[in-house]
Amino acid sequence: MKKESISFNQWSGHSSPQKILVIRIQALGDLFFTFPLIADLKQKYPNSKIDLLTRSDYAPFAEKMSLFNQVHSIPINIKSRFQRFINIYASIKLALQLKKHQFEVVIDLQRNENSRLIRRYLNPLAWTEFDRFSPQSALVRNQQSINLLGLEYLEPNFSFAKTIPSQQKFMKLLDQFGKNSNTDVVIINPAGAFENRHWPLERYIEFINLWLKKHSQCQFVILGVDKIKQKADALQARYPEHVINLVNETSIFEAYQIVLSAKLMLTEDSGLGHFAWLSGVNTVMMLGATRHDWVAPIGQHTYCFHSGDLPCGDCWQFTCARHDNYCMTRLTSHQVFDKANALYSQK
Repeated sequence: MKKESISFNQWSGHSSPQKILVIRIQALGDLFFTFPLIADLKQKYPNSKIDLLTRSDYAPFAEKMSLFNQVHSIPINIKSRFQRFINIYASIKLALQLKKHQFEVVIDLQRNENSRLIRRYLNPLAWTEFDRFSPQSALVRNQQSINLLGLEYLEPNFSFAKTIPSQQKFMKLLDQFGKNSNTDVVIINPAGAFENRHWPLERYIEFINLWLKKHSQCQFVILGVDKIKQKADALQARYPEHVINLVNETSIFEAYQIVLSAKLMLTEDSGLGHFAWLSGVNTVMMLGATRHDWVAPIGQHTYCFHSGDLPCGDCWQFTCARHDNYCMTRLTSHQVFDKANALYSQK
């Protein structure tokens, strides 16, 4: 297991810190993992101004959350052989802008070359860094890292999701399908980043067939971007009365509003899937090659299919060494249906 020293300096002030900066640049799911703890930090320090630094395409979403005083963003550039130098330049430029805010505490939940550069230039009175390598959930590692500051002990606070208003545009869309706000929504999210995080399309079809036999009044919804469009189009074409295809039709925040209206989400390893379970939505997650000790959902409202039982499991690789994506293809539609139905049916 790779190890790297974590730098932190505890808060020694006699009063609460006035200005706190949280840094989480990559990736969307990892940003979501910070929210329950920031919610508790905000509740315990209501007079502190908590800012966020994240990547530019996530900033509009974060700005709509009630957690942050201000959201600062850093541009994400197209990969090139000069990428490292471009990122360093952007970090230095941003650090110069952030210096004027006089942050007393910096919580670096990214912990890479650029976030460390920014933190060191800001020279806060107290700081802490993310533990990137311990075999524990990202939520737990975020919690442990923040608690190193010596402030009041933080626990995950999932109530932040309750402040998000419903998506009225989606409610009108349900009406067009002959449904209403009382209709149970099931979200299908085939959005794994790599092929060894993908459940085969034919298994999704089998799952929907099984589901509609038992829950015929449910409405399936698919959210996301171009990378899942082909699967979404295929499922909508096969079930035109039961599948609403909203791929490329929503912002991240609008998608999240719709997720909050769902009774269940069936998801591959993706940001939206993590947002679902972190917000209390019943979630069945299929991780494939992703390390389950880092990102598996937690709670009685979740179930996780992972590959930790396989000799090659939790490999964290982009492609399957076996060339058959076994950690996903071994999952049958009946297995997934049984776990999803159990969560759906629990009170």
